[in-house]
Amino acid sequence: MPFELTDEEKTRIEEICAQYPQRGAAVLPVLHLVQDRLGHLPTEAQLAVARALDIPPTRVKEVVTFYEMFHEAPEGRFHIELCTNISCHLAGARELMAHIEDRLGIQVGQKTEDGVFSLMEAECLASCGSGPVAKVGVDYYEYLTPEAVDGLIERLRALAPAYEDRVYVCAEGQPHVGPVPGFVPMPAPPDSKKKLPSFEVPGPKGK
Repeated sequence: MPFELTDEEKTRIEEICAQYPQRGAAVLPVLHLVQDRLGHLPTEAQLAVARALDIPPTRVKEVVTFYEMFHEAPEGRFHIELCTNISCHLAGARELMAHIEDRLGIQVGQKTEDGVFSLMEAECLASCGSGPVAKVGVDYYEYLTPEAVDGLIERLRALAPAYEDRVYVCAEGQPHVGPVPGFVPMPAPPDSKKKLPSFEVPGPKGK
């Protein structure tokens, strides 16, 4: 059956387009709108977006394939994206990724056999001061440790029956930003205003 936008989605698209000088400029939020329902953006959905915005299908394709937040193939109901960029890497993201792979029994880019989880390596999640950080839907989980990740996986697995026919975006309509509930974040770094020991830089010889 060809993909069709719902009446509610069509109304929402018109509201979104009214905020932009040109309809084509609304491609990002409209793609998010459609992906929130399907969990991914198959060709039929991309064509429907192109028709709704009156732009070439190739432009929609370019956007979908450029941004890693859009997915052309189905992902798990809970799509985990762990940042491994420099700040998170230095905070232990590589070791944490290995822990997640071992816990879920999959590798980066794969999906669990039951379709509940999928795992992806994110280039940067713009939370460099609170890494390692992961994103699930639009939720951001900061200061991650193996114990916190285990708690998060169990929490999401318990929610899985409620998401049999849809992907997870956020719980109770409100995105989460912060540590995994119930897990204390890592200690704050030392006070940067603390006075450091002074030392003298020797001048040129003879001065």
